[in-house]
Amino acid sequence: MTDNRGPDQQRPQPGEAPKLPPDPQESASVSAGVDHSELLDDVLDIAEAGVAAPEMPAPPVQKRSAPVEPESEEVPDAPPMPQVDVVDLLPSLAIAGLLVYLFRANLGWLFQTWRLDEYYTHGFLIPLISGYIIYRQAGSLAALPKTGHVWSIVVLVPTICLHFAATYLDVNFAISFALIGWLIGLTWLLWGWPVLTRLLFPLAFLGFMVPLGKLLIDQVSQPMQVLGAKMAGISAQMLGMPLRIEGVSLETPGYTFEVAEACSGLKSAIAMLALGALLAYLVKAPTWKRLVIFASSLPVAILANAIRIWLTVMLGTALGHEAAEGFFHTASGMIVFVLAFLGLFGVTVLLKCRRLRDDI
Repeated sequence: MTDNRGPDQQRPQPGEAPKLPPDPQESASVSAGVDHSELLDDVLDIAEAGVAAPEMPAPPVQKRSAPVEPESEEVPDAPPMPQVDVVDLLPSLAIAGLLVYLFRANLGWLFQTWRLDEYYTHGFLIPLISGYIIYRQAGSLAALPKTGHVWSIVVLVPTICLHFAATYLDVNFAISFALIGWLIGLTWLLWGWPVLTRLLFPLAFLGFMVPLGKLLIDQVSQPMQVLGAKMAGISAQMLGMPLRIEGVSLETPGYTFEVAEACSGLKSAIAMLALGALLAYLVKAPTWKRLVIFASSLPVAILANAIRIWLTVMLGTALGHEAAEGFFHTASGMIVFVLAFLGLFGVTVLLKCRRLRDDI
């Protein structure tokens, strides 16, 4: 019997799965030329992208900052040195050279006196101290106005008169003071009043380098001898020591001590005046406290010398004149200076002047 069905409708062979009729839509899509495999791949890609776990953001990296060092206290720098042209220094150098030439004989006398006179062995230090103070002030001088030059005649005219009179009379210490007057007057003339006010102390401080005449030394040392003997003698009497005061002599039953010119305390007083002036200038304090410090330098020196005389009398009475007038008498000069310095330092402490100026 003949099977008249078409190829799509033929009966499957035994052991073969039956074929379903083709889907008309699929046939239409195939006939339209659409590739369903590509569409399926796109759908699967979109599904995988949606199902995939979202990427976790990386944890932020914590940057460790460097340890901050504590800021150190700023120390003010020293005032800078001014930039000065060499040409601008030529007039000053020329005037300085002229002064050295005019005062060459007096400068030689100064050096000779400092070397030989026991009252002024400190004279070498005074110009060095003044020069150092001027050097420290130089950084702030360039900004000061240069005014008031004409009024320098107030200093220059008397200085010229003193110079000629002292040269005519051959008074060396007066010529030295005239040299200081020249320095002050010319500073005023060349750089003006504001600069002079800053440099007035170091220039005036040079006055402590000038040795006084022998006549003045004798007139001052004699009253200081008597005063030192009285102060030491009264102190010994207050302690019950049998002692009699005769002018510059202190007499005990076993010992007699005479206050000589070298023991008058004038040498330490001159040095302490210079030290007191320098200390008063350097401390940071009101003007009246500075004046008190300077004024106290002389009585402190006199008191220290009276203590020296008192110790000498006590030692001579107890151990004999050999002990009092030997090594102790030689070393007591340094003891006086140390005691005077401690006394002057005590005055500054009592006045609460414990800080020095920061502009020097």
